[in-house]
Amino acid sequence: MLITGLLRLLLKDGRLARTFCSVVPGWPQSNNLRRDLLGACDALPGVSTIEMSLSDVPQLPRTEQVLSGDEWYRALGLADAKERVVGSLRSGALSDWGQSILSRTAHGDRVLEVGSGTAEISLALAKAGRLVTLLDVCPDCLRFAAECAEELGIHVETVAADAMQALPFSEGAFDCVWSSGLLEHFTQQERLTMLREWTRVSRGKVVNFVPNAACLAYRLGKAKRERNGTWEFGRELPLYSMRPEFEAAGLAVAEELSVGPRHALSFFDAESPVGAVLSRWLDAMPASQIDSINQGYLLLTVGVKGS
Repeated sequence: MLITGLLRLLLKDGRLARTFCSVVPGWPQSNNLRRDLLGACDALPGVSTIEMSLSDVPQLPRTEQVLSGDEWYRALGLADAKERVVGSLRSGALSDWGQSILSRTAHGDRVLEVGSGTAEISLALAKAGRLVTLLDVCPDCLRFAAECAEELGIHVETVAADAMQALPFSEGAFDCVWSSGLLEHFTQQERLTMLREWTRVSRGKVVNFVPNAACLAYRLGKAKRERNGTWEFGRELPLYSMRPEFEAAGLAVAEELSVGPRHALSFFDAESPVGAVLSRWLDAMPASQIDSINQGYLLLTVGVKGS
């Protein structure tokens, strides 16, 4: 069942809050969605009704700006993030998508992360015995990762290179090549170019995470930030599936699912009535049902390299 619509919240003081969403494959049937959201709405103080009506909104982002490496370093707040990242790793905390890549690699695997950013997940992989290489266009991001690794007493290799160019590795150099938060900032042809190169340097699997276009909370929260000018990550195109591009790059898709449904709520302000309704909606839903309606923040695609 495909739903496209306008979510409308009528607050008890008479104000009307509107948030838009686009066509979303994998949502529950429209009657069930309306019933569940109405129940969450009724349980929330200050909100009296919620309704859906047809009103399609483009999926394309509002900006075509692609951040540079230095801009990503600033957007990720890495200048003063070392204590937080190291502390998180020492405590054993790991995001849902971090757990996903950990469970799909093994001790002793050679693992390459393309576009390392904070490197938090790759540092966790190194702690768990993976042989980790980080590739990023930004030397400051790589320096940050190396400093965190040194403080944690682990080793990672760092390589400064542009993911859009040929990678400086031999064919089949890694058991797993993975990336998160990179491909959604590029065009389809650019994504395919990168995937083909990742396939070349992998001897096993390629794992990728992009924002999930079917995630209601992420789509609504991002749309609001784009409208009010607080979106800071440049062009970001969520996707419903990476399967066609993985297959075009020579990979057989072994898995495709979404992860991180609760994280998507972080795109709303704390006082957002829409965020509160969606939070209650997810709280009331069994984990198995959340999985079945594809509400994770990130789309995880696992591709296996053919012989």
